[in-house]
Amino acid sequence: MKPVHLMHFADLHLDHVLSEYGPAARRQRRAELLQCFDFIVDKALSSGVSILLVAGDLLCARSVSSSTLEAVKRGFARLGEAGVFVALVPGEAEEPDGLEALREVASGNNVHLFMGDEWSRVEPIPGVSLWGLRTTGRNASISVLAGLRVDGPGIHIGLMHATTEGQGPDGRGLSTVTGADLAASGLHYLALGHYHSVLNCSVGPSACWYPGSPAHHDFSTRGERHVLKVTLGDGPASVSRITVPARPHRVVVVDVSGKPADYLRRRLADLANLELCLRAVLEGELSAGLAWLPARLEREFAQSFFHLDIVDNTRPARPSLPGNGPEALLSKERGSGGDRQRDRALAIALAALEEVGAVDHQKDGRVG
Repeated sequence: MKPVHLMHFADLHLDHVLSEYGPAARRQRRAELLQCFDFIVDKALSSGVSILLVAGDLLCARSVSSSTLEAVKRGFARLGEAGVFVALVPGEAEEPDGLEALREVASGNNVHLFMGDEWSRVEPIPGVSLWGLRTTGRNASISVLAGLRVDGPGIHIGLMHATTEGQGPDGRGLSTVTGADLAASGLHYLALGHYHSVLNCSVGPSACWYPGSPAHHDFSTRGERHVLKVTLGDGPASVSRITVPARPHRVVVVDVSGKPADYLRRRLADLANLELCLRAVLEGELSAGLAWLPARLEREFAQSFFHLDIVDNTRPARPSLPGNGPEALLSKERGSGGDRQRDRALAIALAALEEVGAVDHQKDGRVG
């Protein structure tokens, strides 16, 4: 059989609220999500694929705009003009309020939206069967893939928004795909969505992949973003990653223990990049005199990055009381001839006083 080429992506979350970014960055990042969609359409057209698979969470239902819906419809129409078939399943971000929006973007003749709770099939091109279903609360507690057994000639492709073994039940209304069910299904390729990093879950002759999200929505994903190009024919599936342009996101952890303020300023200055989204996680002990530093640094360097987030995980340095700490005072008492019982009581009392002092110091150091 002549090889079939398809493209697979998921979890773009167009018009995501992007709550981790500031207002100006948020607007730009939303525009970049739509640019990412346009890139995928362009790449599908230039790569010669016959089918585009969207494995859920194309839209963020709670915030999607009418202009974004129109842009998606135009993109799908461009694919239709080139003979590219588009298949979609809903994801959790589209349940339940976004289903009408999905129906709207799937209104083109070349687009099919799987909305049933049971497996259904379409044949976009001769010899290729697409199987899909909507994973909802009704089928969350069972492995719906166990109900799919395909046979016969041609290429069989499945499309789901689901979890897999190893990710564990997450309580968000998604069916779990098991390796045993995948191997028994007869599918040549199972296109999954939900997990935001590229993951190969193939079992034997049944290829199964997550493409990951093609864009960053926060700092939980870093590194390159991808869509997958899949070639299916007489032999095993061939899966390759296509890198999607993405704004860089980076997380750095800085130990502040014993470091002066200038050291932290130099670290941020060395990382400064107007294209970069940076999260700097400060850890270790911070002296009382520098308690103000994390908030001050975020203000000072805000204009040196596209987006800067400083996370303060520091703890206050223990107060230094040379010559007057519990051990020193206890030593003085011992030297004056105190007995063991009195020494023990004194040690406990002094340790408690120091602990209270440290707590007070921590509260004072976190204000302002």
